[in-house]
Amino acid sequence: MPPTDPGKQPKALSDLARRLQEQLGESPAMSAATESLSERLRKAVRNASPSPDFEELTRDLAARFVEAREERERREAVDAKRLDAAIQWIESKWGEQACPYCQHVEWQVGTPLEITVAEGEVMSPAFPVMCGNCGHTTFVNAIKAGLLSEPDEAEE
Repeated sequence: MPPTDPGKQPKALSDLARRLQEQLGESPAMSAATESLSERLRKAVRNASPSPDFEELTRDLAARFVEAREERERREAVDAKRLDAAIQWIESKWGEQACPYCQHVEWQVGTPLEITVAEGEVMSPAFPVMCGNCGHTTFVNAIKAGLLSEPDEAEE
């Protein structure tokens, strides 16, 4: 942002305050609020530095972005491990199993997911296995494949 001329800024702020007072009427509460805002704006322009509140908010926001990125990276790493385990399980159990529809042996494996049925009940978590030729897709129970553990009965 280009630097502003400090001589012009307070006049512009005074003009803004005057216009706000005209638009909001001359009620004492509105007039006081407008003057308070104008004064804060003038101070920000004079100091040309963010307030401690702004700096704290900025640090908090940056920390939240870092936490979110770390959580996303952790989830991606877990998903990658599960995907590798799913591929190994398919290779060990299916071998060179051909697609029942097109007879090709080209499978693509996805990460485990939960499928929700009509009434909101969740089926056992599963991972999709899709034929790379015709797209036929089947789901394999992720618990039976050893990718996820049985949910605790206490959680249910």
